[in-house]
Amino acid sequence: IIKIGRSKDVERRRHDLQTCHPFRIITIASFPGHGHLEGVVHAALSASRVDGPGREWFRVSASDAMHAIAIAMR
Repeated sequence: IIKIGRSKDVERRRHDLQTCHPFRIITIASFPGHGHLEGVVHAALSASRVDGPGREWFRVSASDAMHAIAIAMR
């Protein structure tokens, strides 16, 4: 499961998420200055959204997530 979100402090956000989830959270990539594309990426991956609390979790491979981000950045 991949979380796609934005934060001013990625490492702090990762740490905060880690304290309330029973699984290990790692940062795969960060794209400073591109937070405005979050909604575009979420829309592109909407069919893979994980049900439950929060709207930023997707059941996709890291490769598919990176592909959606690359397309949004074009």
